[in-house]
Amino acid sequence: MIMSKAVRGVHPLLLALPLILLGIIAAPLAAQEAQTNPDSLPATSELDNLLQTLEDEGERQRFIDNLRTLVEAERAQASEESDGLGTRVMGQVSDAVGDLSDELTDAAVELSELPLALWRGIESLQSPATRASAMEVAGKVILVLLGGFIAEFLLKRLLARPRRSVSDRHGDTKVLRLAYLLLRTLLDTLPIVAFALVAFSLLPLVEPKPVTRLVALALINANLLSRIIGVIGGMLLVPGHPGLRFLPMSDETASYFQVWLRRFTLVGVYGYFLLDAALLLGLAYSAYAVLLAILGLVLTAMLVVLVLQQRQAVAKFLRGSKSGGSTLVNLRLRLAEIWHVLAIAYILGCYVVWVLNVQGGFEFLLRATVLSLVVLIAWRLLAHLLGQMVERLFRLNNELRMRYPLLEVRANRYLPAFHRILNIALGIFATLALLEVWGLRPIEWLAGPEGRALLSTLFLIGFVLLGALIFWEVFSAYVESTIQRRAADGVGSQRIRTLLPLAQNALRILLVVLVGLIVLSEIGVNIAPLLAGAGVVGLAIGFGAQTLVKDIITGVFILIEDSLSVGDVVLIAGHSGTVERLTIRSIFLRDLEGNVHTLPFSVVDTIQNYSKEYSYSLIEMQVALREDVDQVIAVMREVADELIADEVYGPNITGEFEILGLDRFEEYSVVVRVRFKTVPLMQWAVRREYNRRIKMAFDKYGIEIPYPHRTLYFGEDREGEAPPLRLARAQLRPRKAAPPPPEHPTVEGPQEIPSEVPDAPEPEEPAGRPA
Repeated sequence: MIMSKAVRGVHPLLLALPLILLGIIAAPLAAQEAQTNPDSLPATSELDNLLQTLEDEGERQRFIDNLRTLVEAERAQASEESDGLGTRVMGQVSDAVGDLSDELTDAAVELSELPLALWRGIESLQSPATRASAMEVAGKVILVLLGGFIAEFLLKRLLARPRRSVSDRHGDTKVLRLAYLLLRTLLDTLPIVAFALVAFSLLPLVEPKPVTRLVALALINANLLSRIIGVIGGMLLVPGHPGLRFLPMSDETASYFQVWLRRFTLVGVYGYFLLDAALLLGLAYSAYAVLLAILGLVLTAMLVVLVLQQRQAVAKFLRGSKSGGSTLVNLRLRLAEIWHVLAIAYILGCYVVWVLNVQGGFEFLLRATVLSLVVLIAWRLLAHLLGQMVERLFRLNNELRMRYPLLEVRANRYLPAFHRILNIALGIFATLALLEVWGLRPIEWLAGPEGRALLSTLFLIGFVLLGALIFWEVFSAYVESTIQRRAADGVGSQRIRTLLPLAQNALRILLVVLVGLIVLSEIGVNIAPLLAGAGVVGLAIGFGAQTLVKDIITGVFILIEDSLSVGDVVLIAGHSGTVERLTIRSIFLRDLEGNVHTLPFSVVDTIQNYSKEYSYSLIEMQVALREDVDQVIAVMREVADELIADEVYGPNITGEFEILGLDRFEEYSVVVRVRFKTVPLMQWAVRREYNRRIKMAFDKYGIEIPYPHRTLYFGEDREGEAPPLRLARAQLRPRKAAPPPPEHPTVEGPQEIPSEVPDAPEPEEPAGRPA
């Protein structure tokens, strides 16, 4: 801020003092050099030589040939201008560096002699004539500038109140704001016009010498150009008056840029005119070129400082409000991190092109910059338009959504990936366009043999990936539709839900391996060693992992034979439970306590499945030896009829109640066997309910369910008399009469129940079946 105040306080008249002093010192030197330097005489000898060349036939023909050679060289140079920046720089860098080194050498000599020349000029001021001439130069220059500044000051004081009144106005509409802004700019321009009119009018009136005229014109032009730049900057930035500002920025930012604009104007404009006037007053061109390059380096350093100061603000603007996701947003985030590096590189590149004097360099930079902006804007517009088209293309109408409910889900699954691929493709094309704009010629390289080979490889890889993706999606759609259809039909849904996901996994692995091998082969990797190594590794795995191979093969056949499915209740290797998940080599069971048992397929020797098609609820009822079997069977049928008619348990019973008859004799009882045909996994619930009801019925009819007891023998004497046994009387309940037995036995004979029915007891209910 201190520097800005210092720069703001410098009056143009103070900046003119170096030029005035330079004119005072250079005036006697220029006069002395004009008297002693023969190069200032008219070059009459060169004109005579040209006249003799045109009069002589042979010399004239040689001169024409030389001109033709120069014309061809100019045409070759013009054709080379169509090359890229890199080609021209590489072609001219050696010459430019050589010329620059020569100029630096000459400038060093000239600058080393400059203090001596200045000392001689100061010593020459001791002469009265030289001092009078110098005072005349200084006086006339100061008079011209002073007159211009007085006119500017008076007109500025005269227009101060109208300018203040216009600046304080704030229009409600943009038209009024623009009118006030233009009127304010006009009021700022009028004092500058007054300075120019008065200065240019006084300059011929003072009858200046050539040196005086050069110094005065340099100062007038420098002051006018700096003031015009300041007026334009004030019109755009309008610091302190936000009501007239059209650019979206705060007063602090506007004042900041106004300060930097004033710095660049004073250093650049006055520095250039100072060096230009010094060149006209006799400064060697080599020294002038070096000083001009130093001035450009100072301006470049100032630009770099400005970029670094605005690094965070511009990065925040580039990031925007979006956090990330799309390719464009990610690109903006990356650009926000490195934009200052690119800007500094661009500034230094412009400086190098200017210093090396690359022919057509600035035209090329300007054209490349404008075309780069056009490419970036076109890229952004195309990305937005294509994104809208893709959204509309993947959008399904209600009819298709109702007919194919999975189609929209699958389309939406690939919509983000398709957006990303589209943005990447547009980014590649935009990058190629930017490289082409900057002269790197990527399209020409792609049109060559190497480029065509690369494009062919990329096309084949993309075709393979697309084909694999389409095949995978078709198979996945078939799997999902089949599972959904079988689930709706209720036919083999568990088996399908088990087999098809396994087939999906196998197909996924196969596609990944095949596509990976094809891609490696296309990019130039020799896959023969990979295949040989895979064969050796597979053979080693086959020998070393026989159990794993056995698991996989056994599991495949078990699943194909539909021995069990997800959700079945099974008994395998002494473990019972519900099948929760099946992999390619293991079965996962969860028992009634919630424990999970992982069983490899290799341990499966038998599978006891309680969930296939239907089940039987087998009941073995024990009654006392003294009970009437026909009466017991009649009671059991009565209870079975009631259970079948029940609203809760009846739908789970799918067949008639079957009485298998008296099965066997036990130590204290006889066993009557019956059974119900039920839906899968309901046999235990039916049996529990039947046991509950039969217990109540036996209690009702007084049918004894035996329990373990012992017979006591008290012995007898020799006469055969037993000792007396005293018994306590107990009041017994009267026994209810049992229903009359049917005329014919209800026991279904062996003609319906074959004798091959196993005598082994029915296994207990698996622990995996919930109550």
